[in-house]
Amino acid sequence: MHNYNLPTEVVRMVLALGVIISILVYERWRLTGGAAVVAGYLAMFVDRPLYIVTTVAVAVGTYYLVQRIIARRVFLYGRRRLVVMIVVGMILQTVTSVVAFIGRQDAPWLVGLYGVGFVLPGLIAQDMERQGVRATLLTVGVTVLLTFLLFRDLLAIKGDLPIYWNSIAFEDNTIPYSYPTRWLIPAVFLSVLASALLFEWTGIRSGGFLAAAYAALFVLQPLHLLFIVASGGLVYLFVTRFLMHRTAIFGRTKFAMMVLTGLAFTWALEGLVVWLTHNAFVPFAGFTIISPMIVALIANDGERQGLRRTLAGLTICTLVVFAAIKGFSLLVA
Repeated sequence: MHNYNLPTEVVRMVLALGVIISILVYERWRLTGGAAVVAGYLAMFVDRPLYIVTTVAVAVGTYYLVQRIIARRVFLYGRRRLVVMIVVGMILQTVTSVVAFIGRQDAPWLVGLYGVGFVLPGLIAQDMERQGVRATLLTVGVTVLLTFLLFRDLLAIKGDLPIYWNSIAFEDNTIPYSYPTRWLIPAVFLSVLASALLFEWTGIRSGGFLAAAYAALFVLQPLHLLFIVASGGLVYLFVTRFLMHRTAIFGRTKFAMMVLTGLAFTWALEGLVVWLTHNAFVPFAGFTIISPMIVALIANDGERQGLRRTLAGLTICTLVVFAAIKGFSLLVA
């Protein structure tokens, strides 16, 4: 997990701001910089630019590897191309992780040579294939810069939040996860593959490529999973039964609204639960940044194929990841 050097609630505000800016840029010029969440994630690392440079470099490398080598040997299209982009991006990301790990002792500056996010390079590379490298890099640069210039004022807003929101022990990680967090990266790889194969064989989506990896962490703590599923259901109902009936939103704009609504609903419900339990229960403790994204992905796939099919797909992939990673961790323990 990255150290954002910012309070958790401010990170979520930055992500929301990045989504809004990405929507405005897309609606005006029809240009995208990977996905609606990319601008917010990268904006938090402007003061550590090597992270951003590495992420973009991995994205460019991913694009050329897939476009110039893999795609000439294997027929790729649609979702299958996206899966390959994400997997290749994650492999290159892992290489930078190894370099960063080595750099802790040999060359400390190399610690910064690590990309941001598991799937961001693949998402950026996918847009490079769609609209070109230059246009994508320009869009990433503009949206990240605008988000960065605006988000610092959010620290002042934080001081006006209710006192109990500022006192939530977001990262008070006291719950026992279902598998050791050091195996999260292999779990993410497996989650992407399990989700892709499930869709390839059955046509069932599972709430995004990453959801199963994080859900598997809480298999032995079902209240956390119940919170995520309930939040996803509420976001799904609000967007499909309210927003979509009152305004024309579709495609990337629809997904961006899912993310914004997911941030708002998850944050509000989390604050309510924490307040009611006096900090005794923090949903998705230790992973409170990713939780709204999982909620949005569940809601988005629910809109595409129905909430029941999405939850069924998420359950299957979660159990696959849990069984594989838990079994492997016991073998090497």
